[in-house]
Amino acid sequence: MFKIVESAKNNYIALLVEGLIDEHEFQKIKDLLEKTKNDLGKIKLLVEIKGVRGINAVQLLNDFQDFLLESNLFDKVAIIGWYEYEKEETTTSKEIIAREDIAFFDEKKREKARKWVTST
Repeated sequence: MFKIVESAKNNYIALLVEGLIDEHEFQKIKDLLEKTKNDLGKIKLLVEIKGVRGINAVQLLNDFQDFLLESNLFDKVAIIGWYEYEKEETTTSKEIIAREDIAFFDEKKREKARKWVTST
């Protein structure tokens, strides 16, 4: 499930990705992010990945990575919890790691991630 846990007027959105996810739900969140960008401008996005499961969970995470790289929706993106899946089956591309507007944080650094993504 994708859940918006926080949203602010300064184009900041925090998402929780948890539990069983599917392609339909992923498309809904992509559509929402695209609409938000059209309404408010580039988005500062915090994504926390927590306990994702399902046959296609790893593929969806890889698709999300591709979405981050291909879209022009985001000012900054902070991702919490990606490393748990990186150890399993996903492959974080060197391209996404090299980007200055995308940063990875472990779960213990949630507040640091929020401060980083909301800063100018």
